[in-house]
Amino acid sequence: MAWLDEGTWNDWATDFIHEGKAVYPPDLSEKKENTNNVEENIIQKRQYMTQEEKQLLLKDLCVRLPYGVIVNTPSNIFYSTNREDVKLDSISEIDDNFYITENGGWPIETCKPYLRPLSSMTEEEAKDIVTLIGIKDIISINITEKYINVIKDDGFCSTETITIWFNEIVSSIEIFDYLNVHHFDYRNLIEKEFAIEAPEGMY
Repeated sequence: MAWLDEGTWNDWATDFIHEGKAVYPPDLSEKKENTNNVEENIIQKRQYMTQEEKQLLLKDLCVRLPYGVIVNTPSNIFYSTNREDVKLDSISEIDDNFYITENGGWPIETCKPYLRPLSSMTEEEAKDIVTLIGIKDIISINITEKYINVIKDDGFCSTETITIWFNEIVSSIEIFDYLNVHHFDYRNLIEKEFAIEAPEGMY
């Protein structure tokens, strides 16, 4: 039987730590016969995010790298309830797994970016989006939970109302870049609990 030595445990704890659950080291002073069970339990702790979900989070974080997005990460190897915020500036790949390299290096699935709901955009930001879409002669803008409502002059002594739905908002590379620069959550990561709603004034 391969005993669980301290170095091996530290490697596993870093890899398999689960948010909201403490991972405790075994009693290394006593060689116990349940080593395989310990390994199986740790592996199970990591299986709370599918590969597809991890890829979604990775894709989102990668495009935000240049813009100083803040990420909430574990701060202790064994106690994932101890967490702290760091500015993301690098992601590393090791053996087909991806790690946030700030704050000691953590599996990407244990970290959550702070993002802004689209409904939190200011009128000025909404006007920027509307302008990027190509809408001119804007009279007024209203931002709701699900869309931006624009009233514009139609050029014929009347007005026209245009609705821009948030689930269709990424309609050009310029808008895509704008949303990333301003840390907006256009992939619904907050709703999926893969991100945290940024408190007002964080960005």
